[in-house]
Amino acid sequence: MKDICRLSEQRLGLSGLVILVLLLSSSLMAQNPGYNTVYNGSSTVGSKAFIDASGYNATGDICARVGTLISGLTTGSAGTVVDARGILPSSGSSQPCTSDPFSGLASGLSVTVLLPEGTIVMSKSWAIPSQSQLIGEGPGRTILQATTSSFSDPYASSRTAILHMGKPSISGSGGGIDFEIRIEHLTLDGQGQAIDGVDNQNAEELSYVNDVAINNVDGYGLFLANDPEGATNGTANHSGPYTNILFQTSSATSSTACINVQFSEPRALYGITCIANASSNGAIWLDGGNVAVEDVRIDGFVDGIRIGSQTGGADSGQTDLLMNITGTTTVNTTPTTNLVHIYSTSTGNLTLAGLTSLGTDSIMDGLTGADVTDGHVGIYIVGQPISGGYSRFTNSPNWPNWAVGATSPSGGTCPANGSLFSYTLGGSGSTLWACVNNGTALKWTAVE
Repeated sequence: MKDICRLSEQRLGLSGLVILVLLLSSSLMAQNPGYNTVYNGSSTVGSKAFIDASGYNATGDICARVGTLISGLTTGSAGTVVDARGILPSSGSSQPCTSDPFSGLASGLSVTVLLPEGTIVMSKSWAIPSQSQLIGEGPGRTILQATTSSFSDPYASSRTAILHMGKPSISGSGGGIDFEIRIEHLTLDGQGQAIDGVDNQNAEELSYVNDVAINNVDGYGLFLANDPEGATNGTANHSGPYTNILFQTSSATSSTACINVQFSEPRALYGITCIANASSNGAIWLDGGNVAVEDVRIDGFVDGIRIGSQTGGADSGQTDLLMNITGTTTVNTTPTTNLVHIYSTSTGNLTLAGLTSLGTDSIMDGLTGADVTDGHVGIYIVGQPISGGYSRFTNSPNWPNWAVGATSPSGGTCPANGSLFSYTLGGSGSTLWACVNNGTALKWTAVE
């Protein structure tokens, strides 16, 4: 220190030396309690705006240390950042966690927790409170792993999850509607157990999951639904978007799903990759309305995206938009049978665009009875029910559609009974043609 001060005095003068000593002393002060040091006008004080958890409390495992700090936050500490990146295993790359570090946060407060690199072996679920964030160092670097020996979920009613967005109601306890809950940059590992990765039954606006890998979870990777005691106690409505999610398991059962949207209306699912074996019935169960699903890769599974397969809810798959959905065989050599499966219980008004399938069907449509086997489908739209059927438009040549051209189709064969063709250069002849089965073949027949 003397050498530093002597050198500083020579180069900076007395005023520079004072500033340097103040900075050095502030830095040293910040290390002991874990608080950053700030200048309040007359002296330096500890600030709870950003706390180094590694220098705050050295008792217990990582969750106990972070939990003790969080439970000590008081009014005026809303939005505190707890930096736990310095709490590393004493040896190896994993460390235990036997409690929910968020459980002691006082009502009305919020916190952002920064997790370290390595594996945190959890024996209990975490419930992220309203307006709080959980941020790791990145998928594959920060791993939250559910232990196989004694994992428990004190917040679950019918489903067990590694993480909850908010606290579901159980027999009148907890619950409510939460906002601004965010989970980013980490991996969840279920170790082949029939549990969920992330359950959101309470968090609405400005809540999302981003850049998360969900491995070896044989329940639902992501469950977006209503609070188990009813929508008035919480729901995933208006949450999202849910982005950049990788789901993969090799031990899936028939009820395993990458994502289950159950009677709720999240904003969107973007950049989703679902990989499993062929035992699972469906990758994405979509039973919510007004949901955009885009840039999805599905490998394995019987059905890629199921629309309206779960009955009993108000939103049984309606007014949904699916874009750029691809079935692959990168991991599993058996392709997905039905890339998109529209159930008869769906209420329609669906738009599908940019589908590529390696399996039997690009679209199995239970509403209109269409079995679209085309490997590529540019667009497929199902509208409202009309006279016992449904309005539909598609560019597939194998199902009724409306085409447009500058050459008359007179006498030519047509692909599907009931299709229409508009002849744009029609003069005195017919401008509208219909595809009709004349008893021996499908022929274009003038309508007017």
